[in-house]
Amino acid sequence: MHDLLAQLLSQGLLDGWGDTDFDLPHLIKAVALLRRGVIPAALWELRQVERWGERHLKLLKACLGQDILLNALAEDHWGAFSWENQRSLDLMWGALLGPKIAHLHDYYARATRFATRVVGVEHGERWARAKGLKEGTPLLLVPEPANPYDPNAIHVFTPTGGSIGFLRRSLAAALAPRLAAGTAASARVAYVLGETYPLDQRVNIHVELGLTPGQVAETKPSYQVSVSCSVFLNSLASTSAPLLVPGR
Repeated sequence: MHDLLAQLLSQGLLDGWGDTDFDLPHLIKAVALLRRGVIPAALWELRQVERWGERHLKLLKACLGQDILLNALAEDHWGAFSWENQRSLDLMWGALLGPKIAHLHDYYARATRFATRVVGVEHGERWARAKGLKEGTPLLLVPEPANPYDPNAIHVFTPTGGSIGFLRRSLAAALAPRLAAGTAASARVAYVLGETYPLDQRVNIHVELGLTPGQVAETKPSYQVSVSCSVFLNSLASTSAPLLVPGR
């Protein structure tokens, strides 16, 4: 936060804001969260802004790259629960992204790296496992084509095989065909929020999608997650959390 405030001061982005401009704290917190990959909580902060103006947009454009903004738009459009999306940010997205909004319709079908959240954390011991995860901890993304509730389901596990939830249904629908085609995928913890936040906003992750098997033969992968198969299977056998989650 110190570096962000220093940037705002050095670029004059705080000039003209008064003591009663209560939108400013929401903007600053949203920027800090988005930079960490904590999108749902950041979107909530942006929805608290009462009156958008040019200085609001200037601050966001100066502090956030187009990739972060497009990722946040995709999460807002495709990944928000109805209770989170009661105040539209569409005009803000149009002003910030302009023609780049056209990339929204196939964002998850093309993206190679993005931030998202884990849902279904409230079931069983998932939150107990997730709340101790540190930033950067690698995670496993496991497709479940036989899942009776959703054949596109993608389960999220800790490195030792403990379930912490699923990817959102809409996101899984876009990623499942890519994974089925052999695209390499990995994930790591972006940030885990505390208990003052709704459970489905707490566990935030970064997902990276790499190369198909044909591309791997030509190019060495840039990352790899290695987990003991026996540890993983033993953990699945002993976990008390349900693996099938209806209504994600």
